[in-house]
Amino acid sequence: MLTFKEYLTEIFDKPFPFIQKKKVTYDSGVQDHQYEIHTDDKKKFLVHINHDPRTGVSNVGFQDQEGRLTTTGAMGHKSGKLISSVGAVVKHHVKNTPTTKKVTYEGATKIDSYGNEQETGRNRLYAKIAAKAGGSTTKLFGWTNHEIPADKIRAA
Repeated sequence: MLTFKEYLTEIFDKPFPFIQKKKVTYDSGVQDHQYEIHTDDKKKFLVHINHDPRTGVSNVGFQDQEGRLTTTGAMGHKSGKLISSVGAVVKHHVKNTPTTKKVTYEGATKIDSYGNEQETGRNRLYAKIAAKAGGSTTKLFGWTNHEIPADKIRAA
């Protein structure tokens, strides 16, 4: 039986396998890098990274095989491994796309019936990941933007 610390180490050291499905370059020069993560139970998750070589910004999007922005918590005990896998995709992308200067990802903020923002679990997790990686989080009405300098990812 693994201790909790051993379990966390295993999750982050052994992400699910992933493959790059395709890379499309649009007339504007923006590139859409598409990756697919394969879980142990044969589920597929898609990671889209839109990269603009002119600005050096790579924006990360994540969804299940039906195109839904599924909560990773629905994966139960494999949630951490799935987040770790998205991190492995991002690290792969940054190392193989030298024009990347920063990685961004966003999360919607819930708005209650009084117009007050309520932070979601996803945004709290993203904010912790960004902070731990040397990045930052900016809140805008209805959205939270997280960004990490690519040099911090390359050095990890």
